[in-house]
Amino acid sequence: MTEDIKILTLKEAAKLLKVSLRTLMRWCENGEFPGFQLGVQWRVYESDLRSYIDRQKRKAERRSNETAHSKRL
Repeated sequence: MTEDIKILTLKEAAKLLKVSLRTLMRWCENGEFPGFQLGVQWRVYESDLRSYIDRQKRKAERRSNETAHSKRL
């Protein structure tokens, strides 16, 4: 069974992330977000968006754990 490849526009991805289109475009241009260009338009694989969200969650959890640990010291 093959998995359907879902590709989002930056506008769709920005809406899901609740950030402005300009912010997401800047992240893509800086390599902070896994977008790719088709001609002059940016696109995002849905799977990359999910992975990005998961990475950001893990970073936030680590920061929270580090803060909790430093408060105990």
